[in-house]
Amino acid sequence: MKKYSKFIDILTYYKNLPHGMIYSVEKKENDLKNAIFYVLDTIEEKTTEFVEGDLGDVPSEIYNDQNIVCELIETQMFKSIIENKFKINPNLDIVKNVKVFLNALEFYLEYDAFQN
Repeated sequence: MKKYSKFIDILTYYKNLPHGMIYSVEKKENDLKNAIFYVLDTIEEKTTEFVEGDLGDVPSEIYNDQNIVCELIETQMFKSIIENKFKINPNLDIVKNVKVFLNALEFYLEYDAFQN
């Protein structure tokens, strides 16, 4: 399982994410800006022990009752959300436009649709 300490970290490496699931660990609900992200690939999923988290089953090694831990999104969908923003505006810069990509992810999670 790979850990990304900030949204900018997972965003920077989005093209290299394996097929799998992204989990978030947040201090308060809906705080993806300050979340820690974990990526579990499909092979690791088969051998990982899961526990019931706040919003679904999560790997036991990242669960704790001090934070909100949830299954966030499949890596392929995360990539599609980012690529959609680049399709709309090819001049976006990942480092300078982090908020644009974060807003796109939050929009997708809320409405199950790409943000225009």
